[in-house]
Amino acid sequence: MAGVTIPSTLQQAATNKANIESRLNQTTPAAPQAFNNVIAGMEAMQFTSLYKYGADRFQAGLWISAQGSDLDYLGQEYGLPRNQASNAVITATMPATDGTVIPILTVFTSSANGLQYQTTAEVTAPFPGGSGTGVTITLVCLTAGTSGNLSNGSILAIQTPIAGASGVGTVASTETTAADAENDDDYRNRGLAIVQTLPNGSNASSYRLWGLSVPGVVQIYPYSGAPLGSGITSYPGMRTIYVECDTSIEPDGIAPGTWDGTVPAGTGLVGQVADAIITDPVTGLAREDLGLVISQLYVQPITRTPIFVVITGLSVPSGAVAAAQADIQTALTNFLLTISPFVSGVDPTFNRNDTFSQTLAASVVQSVLTGYGAFVQGISFGLTSTIFLPSYQVGQGEKLKLSAPVIFV
Repeated sequence: MAGVTIPSTLQQAATNKANIESRLNQTTPAAPQAFNNVIAGMEAMQFTSLYKYGADRFQAGLWISAQGSDLDYLGQEYGLPRNQASNAVITATMPATDGTVIPILTVFTSSANGLQYQTTAEVTAPFPGGSGTGVTITLVCLTAGTSGNLSNGSILAIQTPIAGASGVGTVASTETTAADAENDDDYRNRGLAIVQTLPNGSNASSYRLWGLSVPGVVQIYPYSGAPLGSGITSYPGMRTIYVECDTSIEPDGIAPGTWDGTVPAGTGLVGQVADAIITDPVTGLAREDLGLVISQLYVQPITRTPIFVVITGLSVPSGAVAAAQADIQTALTNFLLTISPFVSGVDPTFNRNDTFSQTLAASVVQSVLTGYGAFVQGISFGLTSTIFLPSYQVGQGEKLKLSAPVIFV
């Protein structure tokens, strides 16, 4: 607990003993069985439990340190419930003769994950139109969580055959990307977004909070103007939103789906974020300020830039070279994932972390070398394995990752 030093049980016992001796005006005999020594020790153990309980309860009242049910209590205070696991919604095409009816609640099974998918509406072939086009159906996974997500081209087999239909569907698109129940870290991130930002109408903080309300989204990076590198000239009213998803959905956090600037918003997680920005899912009312044009809203996934790291002259006296190399790689991998874009006016400056430098790389590697009594002669990094940089600052919607493996020379 910041600013408070919790005494050890031994220190508390000494304090208790001194207090007893002061009140009795008497020195306690040195024997450990002396009454004052016994009482001081027993009370010290009780004090230790109370101190630890107090420290735990103090931390439970802060978004940055609370865990489990304590986070849920904080969320109730702000009207921010934890996101539960969601169900995947997909579209699939299936050969069928004209006039064939696919009833609502028809069940299909995926060969990829063994889960069941159920149609959400009755559809008659040909749909969406044109003779001989078969039928396009929308299905929802009956099992919540990321295990229900399917890639385009995945095969679905109908459980009960229907005359006129082939019985085998092919996934065409994902309308809703499923997410697992929100863990403590992701929930804490949304809570901090509320207490550390000032949403007001359609400012950047508002876009972050709206986007974070979508299950599976772990961070939103909102900017004014058109996307960098898009070739689109930026004008007032344009806004670009970058979406980072949970690694259980995509290992690099690159949100799946698309959004083309029209309503309905699009597909996958990117489309869900666009939907959440445009319309309040509870009230059905428009969220953005009057005058903002939907076609000037750009919603995109983040990008990941691979970083090459070259370490020269690794010397491990203990002989555990392979173990040291593996630990260095793990440390650099984890650290690079923490580098995030800084959104001015939204992110607090005290935890800005948008630049990777040679000094930072050295400190990360040194933290590993210390445990092995090892050293290196040099550490370099860059966007290629041959051209090195003193530092690299991430741009809009850009995050980093290690281009594995680390090169040891």
